[in-house]
Parts: sequence; structure tokens; C-alpha cells
Amino acid sequence: DTHAISLTTNSATFACPATVAIFGGTGHGTANMAGGGIRFVGYYAAGQFTTFGHIAGVKENTVSGEYGGALTFHTRANGGLGAERLRIASDGDVGIGTEAPGAKLSIMGGSIGSGAIDALELKHYTANNTGDGTAILFNGGYQNNAWAYAKISAVNSGTGFGGDLQVHIHPADGTQGSSVVQALSIVGDGSSGAVVRIPNGKVGINSTAPGGK
Repeated sequence: DTHAISLTTNSATFACPATVAIFGGTGHGTANMAGGGIRFVGYYAAGQFTTFGHIAGVKENTVSGEYGGALTFHTRANGGLGAERLRIASDGDVGIGTEAPGAKLSIMGGSIGSGAIDALELKHYTANNTGDGTAILFNGGYQNNAWAYAKISAVNSGTGFGGDLQVHIHPADGTQGSSVVQALSIVGDGSSGAVVRIPNGKVGINSTAPGGK
């Protein structure tokens, strides 16, 4: 296989400038091998060096004539070999721990018996005050205008170190630009568990139009 670096002009197949091209191997029949990459090498002891990380642009499959490409990021754990950790697939989907992301962001990990894994962490820098915390927003657009559907947040409840998990929803009688309102709150209640609160809400069991609380 050949490896080369060349200076080139802008690529006609990418809507972005490129002044450096890295050519990798010619083995187009091997997925994740044809392409170019950059290795980050350094010393870990006197006279001993290794590859700490690697970024590569690779051919996604083994089909001759197809040129779907992915960008892969690799790291190496102490005592192990280098492994792919993150991939941006040819369709723009991002995979962490998976080579085949099935959504805009796919996170995979764990093993049989490992229980629930910490797949995503949202962290507030200093949640000292009541209401400080983090949130996930569910937003969209309607006729080219912003539309906030819902929000899930986890905040400081203001009582000891209790947490408050909140669900906010866009009111049906609001306007498109209305803010979401709190519909459900699960508040830590000491060692006894939690208290569920439904501010100004109604609960329906086998009913889509509950008339009472």
C-alpha cells in the first residue's frame, strides 16, 4: 500500500476548501482500510513510543465503485490496542461506540450483566441555587418559525441536596412562540423516595380528556 501527502486545490466533490490531501492504502475491497489518516505518536517511557490516537477518513464498505466515506476517531487504552471510539458516517450520523449509527447520534456500550450504563452526562458547573441544573430541549419549526415542543430538566430542588426532575410541555392553547410550561415534577423527598407533583394538571386513566385532577 502507498501512503502520501500532497498539496492540492479545492475538491470539486466537497463544498469546502482543501489544501492538503492524505492518500492511504489502495485496498478498496476492505472496509475501513482504504483511505488516509493521521496518527498521533509519542513517547510513554525512555526510548519507548507508541500511537496514542488516530483520525482517519475511510471507505465505508467493500463494494467496488462505491465511495461512501466516514471519518473515524481512535484512541488507545493503557494495556490495550487502539480502537475506534467515534465515527461520523457518510450520511452525517454520529456513532459513539458503534460503527453503524442509526440516528443523528447513537451511543452504544455495556455488556451482558453490566446493568444500566452511563451513556450521556449533562453537567451544570455550579448548581448552588434552586432551579440550577441541566435540560434537554425538544424543538422544531413550523412555517420557518421556532416551535418549542417540550423540555426535560433536572435541577436543584432547593431542599437539601434533593433533585427535581421536571417535564415541560407546550400548551395547546398557546401560540407558536409560547414558552413550555411545567407539567410534571418528581422531587426528591429525603430517604423515603420522591414526591410526584402535577402543577395545575389533570390525570387521565383510559381517557384522553380527563375532567378532574
